[in-house]
Amino acid sequence: MRWAGFVRNVLMALILLLLVAAIEEANLPFTQGVQEYLAFVLTTDFDYEPWLEYVQAQLAWPDLSWVPVLGGAAGPPADEAPR
Repeated sequence: MRWAGFVRNVLMALILLLLVAAIEEANLPFTQGVQEYLAFVLTTDFDYEPWLEYVQAQLAWPDLSWVPVLGGAAGPPADEAPR
């Protein structure tokens, strides 16, 4: 990561932290719902296994075992005729 990207990420994290702190300190009626939602999101366990399995299935290589170089059974050499 380049310094510009690092600085941008730090600034974005700082802005989000300040936004959450402002919501917490505001004590307005609608901020209670936001606080509860943030607490729910930050404390909920997330099962990422199905997502990883889906991505792995999408990235799986097709079955190329029919190609001799990739592990398939080799046929007779080109200069030999089958008997």
